[in-house]
Amino acid sequence: MSLLFVFLLAACAKPATGPTSPEGADGALPRCPNPPDSSAPLEEPQLLIQDGHSQPINALALSGDGALLASASIDQTLRLWDTRSGLLLERMNAPGAANGLAFDRAGQWLAYAHANIGAKPHAVRIRRLSDEHQVELPKGPFALSADGAKVAIGTVPIQVFDTITGKPVREMSAEIKGGVNGVALSEDGTLLAAGIDSTVAVFDAQTG
Repeated sequence: MSLLFVFLLAACAKPATGPTSPEGADGALPRCPNPPDSSAPLEEPQLLIQDGHSQPINALALSGDGALLASASIDQTLRLWDTRSGLLLERMNAPGAANGLAFDRAGQWLAYAHANIGAKPHAVRIRRLSDEHQVELPKGPFALSADGAKVAIGTVPIQVFDTITGKPVREMSAEIKGGVNGVALSEDGTLLAAGIDSTVAVFDAQTG
């Protein structure tokens, strides 16, 4: 199954410098070149294989400006796409990511469910795309704040974590009986909503 705009074979400019080594210790696959600068002349055009997912895509996320698309499949990979050119920017091993993806408003932070083996998540991974800084947090349904600074995770009790340090900064004080099935943060980060069994609870995300 492939995305509609994926090219099987596309021409692009000489790849920009960056990591192109074989799969690293963190399981990341080689980066594809950045989309060519339309204002710069092409130098020694090269062919770039644009491969799609090999299994159904179960999770998608768009950055706030729509420039980036993240797709995750049960083939245990996650791909980042440039929506303007259709170019594949990066592909990585990410088992479990098909269970959930989220961007911040600016497309600088990506949150996704993560599993070591198989498809059942054991953690939530938060990654800053500019420098690949990442933290792993407890598993559960999650919501990334619009500015990417915080992530709410439906643990019991529900917690809000700092995406830089990975440390909890807030805990919802209400007693929870049963599981947390979903969470959401308001655009300004002041309210947190959680689906708890058959009810929805709304918390002050600043005070808990």
